[in-house]
Amino acid sequence: MSDAGVQDAGAQDVAPDTGIGPKLRLLRRARQLRLKEVAERAACSEGLLSRIETGKVEPSLRLLHRICAALDLKVGDLLQWSERPDGVVVRAADRVARQFRGDGGPGAEIERLSLTGRLLMGYLNRLAPGAATGEPLSHPGEELGYVVRGQVDLIIAGVVHALAEGDSFCFPSDQPHCYRNVSDGEAAFVIVNAPPSF
Repeated sequence: MSDAGVQDAGAQDVAPDTGIGPKLRLLRRARQLRLKEVAERAACSEGLLSRIETGKVEPSLRLLHRICAALDLKVGDLLQWSERPDGVVVRAADRVARQFRGDGGPGAEIERLSLTGRLLMGYLNRLAPGAATGEPLSHPGEELGYVVRGQVDLIIAGVVHALAEGDSFCFPSDQPHCYRNVSDGEAAFVIVNAPPSF
């Protein structure tokens, strides 16, 4: 696949403080993969991948999914915190929120709620007014969610489902889907994936 039109569509020239780029580089090298191999698998240019790995640009959530798939990772593998020795509780102070840009605009802030190595993976998502998670994504399994605050459009296979505070949803996540905040304030919603796929 040519990366014409793809190489800049999935990134923003900013100096993010996510630490994701260096982690991607470390994981790529640990797998003994060349930049070119991963770029081809992720359908982006080598130059763009290099700029992401060095923290010069921030990938969109969609591009990050493709890069992680090329490395046989889940995006959630990059969202780390100190896990408690009891393996049951994740304290709010121990979670780290990560910012992801949408394609061409504001994106999502995502906090992983569950511990690693579980059959379920939970996330708290926050979207600024008008923000979206980017282009539709699909992954194996099911996705369940609950709107904590605001109004969110859940778009599944092109069909818009308007959700308000207190609404919940569940669908096969192999269908392309994305989320958009249509409220005047911040929207917050919890998502649980089974199996963990994010």
